[in-house]
Amino acid sequence: MKWISTLLLLALALLLGAIVLFYERKQPSSEEAGSRAKRLFDLEGADVRWISVDRDGTLARFERVKPSWKMIAPVADRADAYLLDSLANKLCALESKRVLDASSPPPPDTEAGFAPPRALVRMEAGSGPIAIVVGRDAPATGALYLRVTGRKETYLVDRYIGQDLERPIQDWRDRILLDATPLDLEGARLTRPSGTLRFRRQGEDWRLAEPVDDEADGSKVQGLLAAITGLRVEAFLPSSEPPERTGLDGPMHRVSLDRRGGSQAGEILFGKPVEGNPSRLFARVPGREGIFEIPASILQELDSPADSFRSRRLFRLGEFDARGLDLESGGEKLSFSRVEGKWEASKPAGLKPRPGSIEQTLTALSGLEAETIEGPAAGLPGYGLDPPAARAEMTGEGEPGLTEALRFGRPASEGRVFAMKEGRPYIVTVSSAVLDRFRAESYE
Repeated sequence: MKWISTLLLLALALLLGAIVLFYERKQPSSEEAGSRAKRLFDLEGADVRWISVDRDGTLARFERVKPSWKMIAPVADRADAYLLDSLANKLCALESKRVLDASSPPPPDTEAGFAPPRALVRMEAGSGPIAIVVGRDAPATGALYLRVTGRKETYLVDRYIGQDLERPIQDWRDRILLDATPLDLEGARLTRPSGTLRFRRQGEDWRLAEPVDDEADGSKVQGLLAAITGLRVEAFLPSSEPPERTGLDGPMHRVSLDRRGGSQAGEILFGKPVEGNPSRLFARVPGREGIFEIPASILQELDSPADSFRSRRLFRLGEFDARGLDLESGGEKLSFSRVEGKWEASKPAGLKPRPGSIEQTLTALSGLEAETIEGPAAGLPGYGLDPPAARAEMTGEGEPGLTEALRFGRPASEGRVFAMKEGRPYIVTVSSAVLDRFRAESYE
């Protein structure tokens, strides 16, 4: 039974080795331990609740409102979360390059930049406020003088923290005009001189709701919303700017955005071009303090014709989505279905489609786009659409209820015919070339 004792001892040795390895991996390296020993604070940036910076008589105060930051003073506004997170991390990670005390005294306060101080920083991370007095750069050291209220020592720390603290106040404000992305949105309303434009989300697709109710070009709508939510502030101005200068007392353009669920994502009022700088535009966001200068190029997006947002695509189903295809033209009917990955013809009987021929038709139909949108579906017989001169119907794979059909009418012009997607009551024109594939001979 000695072999059993040997195995037990081996297992115990392996277990102890694993525990030791796990423990050692959790311990900081000698380099990490040395770095932590030099740190002025045993804090993490993520724990900082607020920061204030008093410089040149101006107090800037920021409070963390998870997951972001808010500027409380000198104006109430959203703060640049990236810059504030970075500042919090840098303050908590401050390391002493050298300690000046009684054995190695610092220079007088006037020479060290403490009287008056270069900046006074306060922060709170759950263990009470901490006050940091920042002095001037120490000559030929790459460091600056710094004190922590309540401690006798003066420290030399990397001078990068002084550069961060000298940012202009407006640099700490969030330059993104709205706190939203296109993915957050459920609706959008644009008021403009050429008429109101309104979009609403239908599932994950966008639909045009005003000035007409129609399917929308999703990529075009997403592009517009991305341009709006991506607007950045070029300059911050006080709220006292005269309305006659900004044009914001009666704005010509206004955008209102709604989040999924119905809450408002924000509103933007667009005013006049900035005098002397026509590449910029005055703007205001209700709920944010001040007037903003933003790129004037956004007006090109806002003033796009309503028709440019209407979908030109007539079939949502693609070649690989379809499981059934029915074509009818001039009394001739063709019917195809996909069985176990292969296409077969049920009409006319005996038709054996050559490989790839049906896929070519599906590709042509799914890529078919309206060249023009003529108007609402009225007077259909006059367009040859009731009864239709030809008709194509596609049925979706895995979605028995998803069927799309397109009617084709009389010629509209050279190479084009009138058409109408069933369920979408608008007459359009499309290329007539696809009608060549409505005959059995195209598949033999």
